[in-house]
Amino acid sequence: MDVDVLMTHDVCGPGTIGIFHEKFGRNAKVWNADKVVVIPDHYIFTADLKCHRNVQILRDFVKEQGLRYFYDRSS
Repeated sequence: MDVDVLMTHDVCGPGTIGIFHEKFGRNAKVWNADKVVVIPDHYIFTADLKCHRNVQILRDFVKEQGLRYFYDRSS
């Protein structure tokens, strides 16, 4: 299968990242870091701590994977 781009955000991303780590291991890398786009777009302007946790999971994954296309409010 040839994938053009994979996109995720702060609602679905954390669960998907959890499954990725479970199925492929904590040290696994995405198939192509230039084809993964991460956009926190739902929970960035809230005071809810669980929502902040979701965004932090994305930030941690982006850093560990070396993802180039991460559109964070602090970037």
